[in-house]
Amino acid sequence: MNTRIVVLSLLIGASLLPGAMAQNAGQKVNFAGKVLFDQYQAAQKSRAAGQTPRREVPETMLAIVELTDGADAEGLTALTDGVEVMDRRGDMAIISVPTGAIMQVAADRAVKRMSVGGKARLALDKARTASKASRVMNGLKNGLPRDYTGSGVVLGMMDQGFDPNHINFLNADQTASRVKRVWVYGGEGAPAAYETPSAIAGLPTDDAHSTHATHVAGIMGGAYDKTCYRVKMINGVPMLGDAANNYYGLARGAEYAVGVGSLFDANIMDAASKVLAYSKSEGKPAVFNLSLGSVMGPHDGTDVVDKYLAELGKEMIIVMAAGNDGMFDVSLRADFTAGAGKVSTIPVTEHNTSWNGFVQVWSDTADPVTLVFNILNVKTGAVTYSYSVRGPQEEISIGGSETSVVSPLFSQAFASDSYAIVSSGVEESNNRYVASLYMDLTAKSLKNPDLVPMITLEGAAGQGATAYIVTQNEDLLTFGDRGMAGYTAGSPAESISSMACGENVIVVGSYNSRNEFPLLKGAVMGYKAEYYPVDGVSSFTSYGTTFSGKKLPELCAPGMTVISSVSTPWVNGTGEDTGDLSARVDRKDLTGAMKADRTDYWGQMQGTSMAAPYASGVVALLLEQDPTLTVDRVRELLVSSAQAMPAGSEKVALQWGAGKLNAENAMRKLLGMPSSIGDVKADTERRFSMEQTDDLIVAGIAGEKGIAARLTSLAGLTAVSAKPQGETVELPTSGLPTGVYVLTVEGESGSAISKRVIVR
Repeated sequence: MNTRIVVLSLLIGASLLPGAMAQNAGQKVNFAGKVLFDQYQAAQKSRAAGQTPRREVPETMLAIVELTDGADAEGLTALTDGVEVMDRRGDMAIISVPTGAIMQVAADRAVKRMSVGGKARLALDKARTASKASRVMNGLKNGLPRDYTGSGVVLGMMDQGFDPNHINFLNADQTASRVKRVWVYGGEGAPAAYETPSAIAGLPTDDAHSTHATHVAGIMGGAYDKTCYRVKMINGVPMLGDAANNYYGLARGAEYAVGVGSLFDANIMDAASKVLAYSKSEGKPAVFNLSLGSVMGPHDGTDVVDKYLAELGKEMIIVMAAGNDGMFDVSLRADFTAGAGKVSTIPVTEHNTSWNGFVQVWSDTADPVTLVFNILNVKTGAVTYSYSVRGPQEEISIGGSETSVVSPLFSQAFASDSYAIVSSGVEESNNRYVASLYMDLTAKSLKNPDLVPMITLEGAAGQGATAYIVTQNEDLLTFGDRGMAGYTAGSPAESISSMACGENVIVVGSYNSRNEFPLLKGAVMGYKAEYYPVDGVSSFTSYGTTFSGKKLPELCAPGMTVISSVSTPWVNGTGEDTGDLSARVDRKDLTGAMKADRTDYWGQMQGTSMAAPYASGVVALLLEQDPTLTVDRVRELLVSSAQAMPAGSEKVALQWGAGKLNAENAMRKLLGMPSSIGDVKADTERRFSMEQTDDLIVAGIAGEKGIAARLTSLAGLTAVSAKPQGETVELPTSGLPTGVYVLTVEGESGSAISKRVIVR
């Protein structure tokens, strides 16, 4: 996805510069940058006259440039002294530029656009605020009976890349670790158990090549909120310095018992079992987070993994990520008719020179669906080889001399060590026929190969089947048509993780609580708002319908550009400049339990892997209030109190589920207190008012203060918004395209309402 850009917007304004160069540059620089340049010139003039400038402007700024095709950002450094390239992402770059040279640099033909000078509020507290979790964590200030920390709750997970000695996992007064158990799983056999403070202190990590688990654990319950070194905004300018750490998690008083290491199904189940056993031995409730999964499987809850999880879910709350395949064609539905008893599709990778992964086809019934592995010449359209899997078939390998089925045609297409494996039969647990294919193929010609794998599904009229495709490496594998007639591309419509389709798990998608994040380089990075609008569902969120008709995910939590703890061994191995690091603490300078010969880091990640632990942290706060909560009760609390969000398509509606997680409403419902939405939705509607003219909407909620509002298109893009004001708010609509919009009005207490309006 080449949607990532650099964002660093600061102020708003315009510039005056004589000559043709100025006109050219002025068209390229954002409005805020022009104002900044004007202020700089005015300040220079005031100093020359011996006067105090009206506005102090930094001598050097960070700017984002979008480069023209083929341009090299390094060429900008020759334009004037002081220009330095800080970072490069595709056709975008962050540069350091003297403020007085902004227009000179912008005028260069290598620059397509320049953005400089913007304001940003960036931190994990964005997510806490968006989901109302901060109002639960500071409950006494918000009418709740206490401040909630997750005290008395066990946070469990199975993940990879855990740094148990990160400062984020110390207790509130930084005197001891909250990590009580770690089980490290290798490729096979029982895990290595770390069950004492000294043993855990001696464990650097389970995997120095990953930081995923450290990030996930920090979202659930990272507690460090003391001084760190990070970006601060000073007069609208991002500056590095010491400041309070805002990148802490939710259940800051909970303890950890985690499984980490190799993510085999059995290891996952064993880790869950160990977490449950530990929590029961301590007499504490547990929430177990699974920021992992796979699209492969029957999607009906009958898989052994699903069944095992369903059993564990009777005794502890299990929260699972929906998956991150919501933008990819990883599923394919085939409904056969008398005139269309065959569907053909082409596995597609980035370069179409290697294919490593699984294809699995699940029939709706026990009736077989034929899976045919083909070799297709994409230039001539001819099929050069076919192997059919018809009815029950034991595992058979296809390929070169070492396989069950040897074919010279196969060897003409793929490298000598390439092969495929097929098998099929009726699955007893659900009485459904399944055919499976594994491919480990490398094209013999690595430059635009003519011969590629192709798959055909055949069935009798009235039969139906769903196929799934999963990569085994970093090269995305999808169902495509390569623009060829007669072939069917897949879709994300059943991209939901099969592991999420069982009973007794809560399935969480992601929404964008923000789309920007700061870097230790002193810059601000981000993603295009048109693809990741704030308060929009994250486009990568997997979704689908289980075989029994249940639609997933159930709701969404913050999962885009979430900043959390990062593994120190991972940073030491990859380098501080490698990740999207946003903050650090040098513990050599600290005291007590915090003092250590190491530096701890925080950085951003995005995915339903981040949304799930966010929901898990909220569940821990609920369990603190009522340790007897069951998974059904927790689901009901979260789903019924979620804030419904506008959706411009069926896909987006499915991705949202019930909407945005609202921790405060869930807690209020548990306590039997009035909710800001949900229980008092009718009352909110009664208090809502709106007046509309040709160019203005005035809206409010009676009795509410700090009213904010936004008008979004049906596609979820913000057309106009207004910051919190008094009891009413005004939204200008002049200049907006005619059409249907969603008006969302929200009060300071959290009361919110959405209405469709027509702008003419």
